Amino acid sequence: MQSRDTLHFLTCGHVDDGKSTLIGRLLYDVGAIPDDQAEGASVNGVLDYSRLLDGLEDERSQGITIDAAYRYFRYGGRSFRIADTPGHIQYVRNMAVAAANSDVALILVDGAHGVREQTIRHSKIAAFFGIRQFVIVANKMDLVGYSQEKFKAIEKDYRAQMAEVSGVELTFIPVSAIAGDNVFKKSTNMPWYKGESMMDYLSKVQVQITAAQGVRLPVQSVIRYDDRRGYQGMLNGGVVKTGDRLQVAGTNSSISISRIFHSGKQVQEVSAGQAVTLVTDDDVDIARGNVLYPANAPIRSTETFVGSVLWLDPSFASRGDVQCTLKIHNREEQVEVRQGAVNGPIVDTCIFAALPVPVDLYSQNRMTGIFMLIELETERTIGVGTVRSLEERDWISAEEAPHLKNSASFF
Repeated sequence: MQSRDTLHFLTCGHVDDGKSTLIGRLLYDVGAIPDDQAEGASVNGVLDYSRLLDGLEDERSQGITIDAAYRYFRYGGRSFRIADTPGHIQYVRNMAVAAANSDVALILVDGAHGVREQTIRHSKIAAFFGIRQFVIVANKMDLVGYSQEKFKAIEKDYRAQMAEVSGVELTFIPVSAIAGDNVFKKSTNMPWYKGESMMDYLSKVQVQITAAQGVRLPVQSVIRYDDRRGYQGMLNGGVVKTGDRLQVAGTNSSISISRIFHSGKQVQEVSAGQAVTLVTDDDVDIARGNVLYPANAPIRSTETFVGSVLWLDPSFASRGDVQCTLKIHNREEQVEVRQGAVNGPIVDTCIFAALPVPVDLYSQNRMTGIFMLIELETERTIGVGTVRSLEERDWISAEEAPHLKNSASFF
């Protein structure tokens, strides 16, 4: 285990609980928003904090977050990466990907409406992907008169609904994103609250991360540098230097790195945890979702692997076999999912694909060892999972786990 200087955290919860407003307010208060951007996000002279993050035109017109919006800032000598995730149930896959790459989860709860189904769904997905520090942010406290009783009721309800999830540290903070109460600094409107502001907590919290075994660069975007291709993403594990050759997962292609950029400057090498751009002179077709890796730390391609699946649709948890689409990295393949033992809410599975797919173990490479299961007819995400083993013998069949049919649903 190791620690890192940059804290990766996400906001999640029900669609109307104020995630974008909260993060917009935080960025504004720490001085991370340029004046022209703040002016562009103002409506009739009043700053709309949520518009500082919702960049897609569909998001602006609907007043919701669709994609996961990533923002970076520094405060108090520490770097932060925020993933503002969508609350609608049809965008669960976006939230799941952000959770798999975060250290702390800010779970928002509307102070007036309390804990809702999506609040708990997002919380359990975050726990499934290994997040152990949860901050339950009771937002819109101004709408309930800064009531201590309402805040305590939210804490009691949340603890009760998350009782089956163990090993998670819970911190509860009452805030008003609009008014700025307990976001950047302590509020005078809630003298009964003796804890820290949200920013104070984020500045001090320490998390331990598992060091990735081998260089991995999931490509987030493709750009042009002097008519050369540049591949951008967060480097996961190891060090990449100018002149290194990287393979493209799931293909026979490779590229040689001619230039490396980090924080707007050309550098000779970059290390894990840094947002980078790798430029190559090679003419290779690489797109968003491809994963680059070195030959000495390969990603194995296989037609069979064992995974742990969290079914987002509870009806699938009681089925022995499921035909669906597996999405891993940028690959989508039709698969058969054979279910076996149940470990609480998690179903042990063995996945059989028609064609080999590139697979990483989640215990070794958290960013690239995750997958999603998509229903064939509707194309909706029905499950999220982690790769546990590449050995079929590690799978416990349904016959060996007869309690599967009677297992309680996670949701």
